[in-house]
Amino acid sequence: MPANTSEGALVMVIYGINPGSTVDVTIDAAQLEKGAFATSYIPTTTTTVTRNADVVTVPTTGWNASAGTIAMVNGPALNDGVRGGTKFLWRGTNATLDALALVRDQYANEGFLSASGGTSGGASTGEVVSAFAYAVGQNVIGSVNGVVVTPSGSSYVAPVGLYATASIATGSNWQQMFNGPIQRLTVYNSALSSGNVSTVTNAVKDGP
Repeated sequence: MPANTSEGALVMVIYGINPGSTVDVTIDAAQLEKGAFATSYIPTTTTTVTRNADVVTVPTTGWNASAGTIAMVNGPALNDGVRGGTKFLWRGTNATLDALALVRDQYANEGFLSASGGTSGGASTGEVVSAFAYAVGQNVIGSVNGVVVTPSGSSYVAPVGLYATASIATGSNWQQMFNGPIQRLTVYNSALSSGNVSTVTNAVKDGP
């Protein structure tokens, strides 16, 4: 769809049909994409294939690597007993050092990771609402299902060389891809206070 267009139309024209004739048209495996951000697609014929998991890639224009808050609503990972995986990843050229990530470990702990360390919340089941705020020189603070997460004790240092896009439900060089439903991701370009982080998670948890 052209840029700056709010809607579009898909038109199909069939030639060689007599006026008044009735024609049945079947459309299969249609897929609409937003710009260059394609979802996984495999045409299935007579051979069994495994469909790649979807990874959503989003621009990071206006996001702040020095200070910010990331909040996410997600269901339980389907493989919690092994490893939940990386739910959100904004990485750089050195993926093992230059990155911000929300992860879920093999014990269903929700956590925030960066080049300078991170912090994690307690184990939880069912739908999870987590939020983590970070700012250079301060400890990462968070809230999981409305319960404040104890800071890790290490001051946050902003990663460098971060890419212009971030990925949701991705594995990359950090952990396995998150294997579960993700309902919502919100990114704030400033670090919320501990009280506001709890307010955000509670509002989402108790909302519609």
